[in-house]
Amino acid sequence: SSAKFRTLISYLNVIADLHRRYASLDVKALAAIPTRSSDQLSNWAIAYLRSHEDRNLTPMLEAAMERRYSANPNETFFTGGGVHRFSNFKHEDDGQTPSVAGALEQSVNLVFVRIMHDVVHYHAYEAVDAPARGLRDDESSKEARQDFLNRFAEREGIGFLRTFWHKYRDVPAQERLDVLADSVPARQSPLAAAFLSAQPESDFATFRSFMRERLGEQAGTDAGLRRIYDNHATRNYNLSDQGYLARVHPLELWLVRHLHAHPDASLREVVAASVSERREASRWLFASRFRHAQQVRIDIIVEVAAFERIAAEWRRLGYPFEHLVPSLATSIGSSADRPAALAELMGIVVNDGVRRPTVRIDQLHFAAATPFETLLVRRVEPGEQVLSAEIAQVARRALLRVVDSGTAR
Repeated sequence: SSAKFRTLISYLNVIADLHRRYASLDVKALAAIPTRSSDQLSNWAIAYLRSHEDRNLTPMLEAAMERRYSANPNETFFTGGGVHRFSNFKHEDDGQTPSVAGALEQSVNLVFVRIMHDVVHYHAYEAVDAPARGLRDDESSKEARQDFLNRFAEREGIGFLRTFWHKYRDVPAQERLDVLADSVPARQSPLAAAFLSAQPESDFATFRSFMRERLGEQAGTDAGLRRIYDNHATRNYNLSDQGYLARVHPLELWLVRHLHAHPDASLREVVAASVSERREASRWLFASRFRHAQQVRIDIIVEVAAFERIAAEWRRLGYPFEHLVPSLATSIGSSADRPAALAELMGIVVNDGVRRPTVRIDQLHFAAATPFETLLVRRVEPGEQVLSAEIAQVARRALLRVVDSGTAR
């Protein structure tokens, strides 16, 4: 699995980063470093360095390869915006606690899910420049929470707009209101709210005709419809209230209204025009009484931020895509890969961490043993050191185990 091998490289990179941070400290200084139970990798690295006289990187990486993880599938993980449970390919692995090297050799899913969990936590909270370090600082945690909530609201708002834009972009202008109405409960109040939010400039006759067409006799009397029309037409409901009354997402109402005025608007133009509306739609999230809802969303966006860092690391090693799926499932293959990209990663490992241009042909030999003999030999170009030689060598030995006695045998 290329995903598992890339996850292994990320894991070894974290161990190497911890080695850079702490290997020069004496035992007393190491003992004084504050630790948290959730920070599995830092805790292990500090304990290792306190108990070993040989502080070179290679033996520490080898020891990290012998750390053991549970393969138990009977645990849920909050990741990718929800609660997920993963399974192993072979059920006989379920009760095992293999080493990292052994898990790569036998391709044990749950071990790599847990390794990625530790790597994500480190990138999110523990690295020197971790984006969520401020959440641990009493003085800046309130500001950091606000920043992450803003990021979540922006990401979520654009995501909703993208969904709704694809829903309506190919719908003829005269049919958009009907498509919206199909998403609204077939009752008087929600339908009235949806219509008057999407087309607030409509006169009463148009409103009455719409309500009669959708509900028939259940629309009520003309006098009752007039009261509803006057109430909505004169009262300044905000966008969130309109969405609540119509029982649909407020940004869907706004988009239908915007497309009514700008029928040819592109998604880029829609996003640019909706800044204040996106803020309004997510305003509820910032109320202090929604602390749990805030924490869930902070956890989601922190995971996204950690995967942005991991994706940048993978791209340095030839990963061909801009983004990773922000989920622990990426460790077992939910993010795509390409054979050529895997070949490039293996080239880096074989070349002790040096990334060189991909070459398909090394030399061409023409007309051998004739007066026209010609030999074209590729000039070897210097590469870029993108991975430490120690990590490349440890990873190469782990790959050999896969071939000798593991899933590649």
